[in-house]
Amino acid sequence: MNLQDISNQIDAEIAQLKQVKALLVGIGMSGASGKKSIAKRTITPEGRARIVAGQRKRWAAAHKAARLANRKKLPGKTKPPTLTTKA
Repeated sequence: MNLQDISNQIDAEIAQLKQVKALLVGIGMSGASGKKSIAKRTITPEGRARIVAGQRKRWAAAHKAARLANRKKLPGKTKPPTLTTKA
């Protein structure tokens, strides 16, 4: 066997391994090197401001509901009973 034959066999093996790797990646069995990088999602300042405004509105509603619930639990101001004396 000469060096050219060995080189051709190695090239054939490499081509076959690349095909197998492509099949494995296609069915989701890829290794760490075969993962696709996912682009990082960013939010615009306007979008962040909308989220903050909505959260503040929810917090305000929750605090208002809590204050109203506490106010209902407290006894209201009522007139003290008057003492009547019968003569």
